[in-house]
Amino acid sequence: ETGKTRREFDLPSLAQMPALDGDAADFAGLEPWSLNRRRQVAIGVADPFASTAEGDAWRGPEDLSAEFVAARVPAGLYVAVRVTDPGDLRPAARGAWSGDCLELFLDLRSEDEVGLDAVGAGTYQIFLRPPPAGRPAKLEGRVPEGARVAARACDGGWQAKFLIPVDWAGRQTLGLDLALDDDDTGKGRKAQIIWQGTGDNFQNPSLYGRLRITPAAK
Repeated sequence: ETGKTRREFDLPSLAQMPALDGDAADFAGLEPWSLNRRRQVAIGVADPFASTAEGDAWRGPEDLSAEFVAARVPAGLYVAVRVTDPGDLRPAARGAWSGDCLELFLDLRSEDEVGLDAVGAGTYQIFLRPPPAGRPAKLEGRVPEGARVAARACDGGWQAKFLIPVDWAGRQTLGLDLALDDDDTGKGRKAQIIWQGTGDNFQNPSLYGRLRITPAAK
């Protein structure tokens, strides 16, 4: 449907919020979604639907990929991400997206506006750079008031957990997408992989996944 998000997914509910500690090794029994397919690569391949080419910057899931979960919790929206990105993590000094970075896109507008194809009040693009050891993670970009995060490096990549305040009263759906940016050399972004959308996510929320709330709490 033109101007609406393209795919729907069930958003499970949890009776209790998992610890916001940056350790996403345990997904609280939730089934993860994946960013690991060639057709999800927005930057780094010559043709997302062709077989791997020698000149591609993205070298497969072992080079850059992620699994993540999302759930409704009493305090808001919970998101946990495990990023596979071996080697040194290289967050950019300027422009978070130009180095190693996670981008979380949200459409928290009213039910009749979720998935419209223009950004506005209630749409968010959150940047998270992998934090240096011993330092707290910091959210950047268009960030919902009260949003919190914890992140840390791990073997073969890094992990993050988010809590986004959401008023669930009367809400049945929301828009969500996730993107990863990768810099392996310190010379700038070489690859970007996106769960549902495209490189136009920053200006077109109709490309996000649509999450439909499921009532049963685990």
